[in-house]
Amino acid sequence: MGFDDAWCARHLGLHLDRSLALANASGLGLDAPPIAALAGFLSPYGQWRHADLGAPPDCPFAPAEMRSLTRALLDHVRAMTGHRFPARGRRHRGRA
Repeated sequence: MGFDDAWCARHLGLHLDRSLALANASGLGLDAPPIAALAGFLSPYGQWRHADLGAPPDCPFAPAEMRSLTRALLDHVRAMTGHRFPARGRRHRGRA
């Protein structure tokens, strides 16, 4: 289920936790507290744009755990939507 970009900008912004909650309410069905915790920690995502300018908040996740949670989220979305993994090693259009 897709939502209009303007609606998303107004209601979700850069809040990954809100996006995940809406996706779950719309049928994603990913009730995983660790993924919800990661989305909450990263929200609003805009805080990470210039994280090198100040002291970033202490991350409660180890890098390996973040990769594992992100992979679980992407795998679940792929399974629900039928999207394939992008081909690795191929050049994207418009990029050299």
